[in-house]
Amino acid sequence: MNKYKKGFTILELLVVIAIIGILSAVVIGMVGNSRAKAADKAIIQDMASFKNQAELYAAANGSVYGNFNALNANATGTNDNCPNTAFSPTAVGTGLYQQSVFWDTRTGLSAPAFTLIGNNAIEHANLQSGGTATGTRYGNARCAANNVSWAGAVTLKTNNTKSWCVDSNGASKEVAGNAGSVNTVFTINAGGQIVCS
Repeated sequence: MNKYKKGFTILELLVVIAIIGILSAVVIGMVGNSRAKAADKAIIQDMASFKNQAELYAAANGSVYGNFNALNANATGTNDNCPNTAFSPTAVGTGLYQQSVFWDTRTGLSAPAFTLIGNNAIEHANLQSGGTATGTRYGNARCAANNVSWAGAVTLKTNNTKSWCVDSNGASKEVAGNAGSVNTVFTINAGGQIVCS
């Protein structure tokens, strides 16, 4: 009679542990990628929300989008990250950073209410992409407006060399470039309108 009881050998246990480890690594990798894809979907949805608020702003503001980073063809300049709520635009005049679809602090008008909702959408998209708010600007979001047009873009979470861009001409698309650090996500067309590249 065999004096040893039947059971698993150490080799069998090690094989099972190795298989569990491999499966865990695969599942964790898939979950991480799913989170990034979900963040991209949230960015796209936030930018669609901003697009709606921008049109409401224009309707309440005499069909004008205001100026932000757009005078003298600065829409493709280097300092055009979107403003956050700490940003202080000039109320009137021809300054580079006037009241605009991206942030309007005037009182007594309905237009600023639309910019607050729109700015919240850009803030959420910026956070979804891993961006921060530094000083008065959002780190992963780029904006420009020139009274007759506007465009906004936020870096995608799954690929930081791509951004999601929306504009006043109806574009809503992926573009090349990191919106937080490069000036190629917008261009100015022959009609002088700021558009997604």
